Amino acid sequence: MNAVGKAQQRHFLLRVRIKDDHTHEQWFTTEDVQEIPIEITSRKSENDWIEVHAEALKIPFEFETRPAIRFILVQSSDISELIILCHHMICDGMSLAYLARDVMVYLGKPAHEFDALPVPPSIDLDNLPADVSQSGLAKFFINRMNQKWTEDNECFDQEDYKTLTKAHWDNFNHKFFSVELSETETSALVTRCKEEKVTVNSALTAAFVGAQNFVEGEKPYHTKVVVAASLRDRIPNSPGEGMGMYAGGDRIEIQI
Repeated sequence: MNAVGKAQQRHFLLRVRIKDDHTHEQWFTTEDVQEIPIEITSRKSENDWIEVHAEALKIPFEFETRPAIRFILVQSSDISELIILCHHMICDGMSLAYLARDVMVYLGKPAHEFDALPVPPSIDLDNLPADVSQSGLAKFFINRMNQKWTEDNECFDQEDYKTLTKAHWDNFNHKFFSVELSETETSALVTRCKEEKVTVNSALTAAFVGAQNFVEGEKPYHTKVVVAASLRDRIPNSPGEGMGMYAGGDRIEIQI
């Protein structure tokens, strides 16, 4: 709890909830924010955390009262796992990597102090690289969709979110598999990627696409791939190690 509390003071978006105003526009606010949920459960086998994770995914976040994150400690006297469940609206993959590191440091060195990070910047038209501009066609369709949304005045609240979450898990059963490379295997992968002049991210994406094709047989959607990319170092006002959604995707067509 102390480690999570320190991480909360470092990362601004761990101190906010969502506020719905009179026009149904939603904002982050630091007013009247309840505690981040921290659950502790007993660890009896090495795969317990996978089952705990699967069940925890079905529980909706409490957007209107708490930060959009939960921690679960699967604990035993010998080995424990810490599960961090966080909604994409306040994090990307790098956010969780920085957060996990911070929490582990606080656990190992309770007296350690990180500097509090500033409020993370938005990615908007004022925070784009100098050589990037919004497409006129894209701007037209975005404005048209926003206008249509306003005209229809469709609003979703916390109860709608709970209903949609239940409907999803009533109809889908996602499987989770844990794959871990040793330090030697990881170093070999990085070295090979450098030799082939590709990123590790691209290589792993290609590997999963190949595996999907092997397991399912050739499918039309296998040729359509989105490779995730971090935008942190691509925008003028970078968030650094701050939490936030700073990821995009590059859609490509591939030949299998």
